[in-house]
Amino acid sequence: MTLTPRRIRIYCTAILVTNLFLLCIGTWRDRTYQCCGDFQAFYNAGLILNSRPERLYDLEAQHELYVAHQGNEADALPFVYPPFFALACGLVARLPYVWGYFTWIAASLFLFCAGYLLVGRTWGVTGLVAALAFPPFEFYVLRGGQVTAFGFFVLALAFYLNRSRRSLAAGIALSLLLYKPPLLLFLLPMLFLTRQWRMLSGFAVGSLVLAGLSIGLVGRQGIVQYLNVLKLYSAALNSPEHIFQTYKYVDVNAAFRLLTGVPTGILRFVVLAGTFPFLCLAWLRAGNSPLSWAISVLATLLLGVYSPIYDCSLLVLVATWCTPRLRWLVAVFIISAVTEPFARATGIQLFTAVLACGLVFLTRSARPNLYAAVD
Repeated sequence: MTLTPRRIRIYCTAILVTNLFLLCIGTWRDRTYQCCGDFQAFYNAGLILNSRPERLYDLEAQHELYVAHQGNEADALPFVYPPFFALACGLVARLPYVWGYFTWIAASLFLFCAGYLLVGRTWGVTGLVAALAFPPFEFYVLRGGQVTAFGFFVLALAFYLNRSRRSLAAGIALSLLLYKPPLLLFLLPMLFLTRQWRMLSGFAVGSLVLAGLSIGLVGRQGIVQYLNVLKLYSAALNSPEHIFQTYKYVDVNAAFRLLTGVPTGILRFVVLAGTFPFLCLAWLRAGNSPLSWAISVLATLLLGVYSPIYDCSLLVLVATWCTPRLRWLVAVFIISAVTEPFARATGIQLFTAVLACGLVFLTRSARPNLYAAVD
């Protein structure tokens, strides 16, 4: 059966509507702290910011607040995002919990659609509906209350401004990705190698502004607590004990750990050292082009510090920037829906292989002098 645009719209609309309907019904019936996935951590952070901002990264305060709302202690999640991002949490925390969750979902839908419209107009309505029905966004960002839609919009905006020859503004926009610094691991080297100096300058300016805003919100002691939380989080990621649900992560390190049961250790750096020269060569060949951006995002998901399945929503941007083969897109869509239960049952993360195939294809397709530099 031919996969026509009309059929894609029908199938994806059915998935989207069904999921939203079930989400609304389930949330309205169960209004406890267990009903809204990871949103609970963001709501708690907002409550603390609105009342005791200096204790935003006090893990004991976060835990006490969670227990006070009758949450399951085993599912308590810490807030590990920078202070400036807590401003959004503070806004939704002024609403009752469930209404705050629905507002969070509406904001995610708006940001995702806005980001898509900035970069994906050539795909039209069919592409937008398919993007909204993409399982990592559908089941983890919407249902789980995660924040990848914010990163998606920031990346789309930075790319749009860059292609519109507003490089300084693009860099300032890109600095908002500091809400999750690992997302910048390959983007910043790409900007450096493609000599996008104005964009890097804008990023530096935006970073300084965000740093000042963060210090103003929680004070110096709060920043120290934030850095300590990051250290604890990093130690937990590399711990011999399985603290995180590894089957929900798709990067090479997580896939290796899931398969073997041991941390990658120095192997992580060996893999990075072996692949980074090829990435650099591809960036130099492609220059300041959509392909360079697509390679950077794919490399971040595959080779980065950690890549939870919900961050794979960023693959929608990859699809709009470089138009991969249809077979790869179909594989991405279908495998993303089953990769978590398959990994949990077998210890094999299928989606890591899909990302690897995509990255190899993109790096090999880089050709010199295809695009003119914007700066």
